[in-house]
Amino acid sequence: MSVYGDAGNTFGATGGALAGKTVFLPGFSEADLITGKNETYSLKVAPSVSVLLTDHIKATASYRYAASNTTFQAASRYRIVDAGAHQGKLAIEGRNWFVRAFQTRDFSGGRDPLTDGSYNLGFLGGVLQNQPALNAGPARA
Repeated sequence: MSVYGDAGNTFGATGGALAGKTVFLPGFSEADLITGKNETYSLKVAPSVSVLLTDHIKATASYRYAASNTTFQAASRYRIVDAGAHQGKLAIEGRNWFVRAFQTRDFSGGRDPLTDGSYNLGFLGGVLQNQPALNAGPARA
């Protein structure tokens, strides 16, 4: 099981009974950090319509939509929630020329784990270790 935010501290000579000893905070499991947002999906839709205006001129309109929730791993594990994009394209093409227009709107998940759940699990575990414990329950093993 992966644990994020586990941190250790070695106490120096002024550490009293802990002098020279290393104490570790337990960290958080992936299940603790994701809580209820663990579904992964990917959706893509890409309709397109082309019309031949004359023997040599074609008009095309296309639209692409993509949306997903995912967890991926690189240097750490990342959780991305409600990410995606809209992309539209209009084109008119002749024998030796073309005119194209594109628009892309990105909604790649937010970056605030308190509101939308997209985050670097390792970073989040470390941040949580530095927060004061309010109404803390029993210690975990």
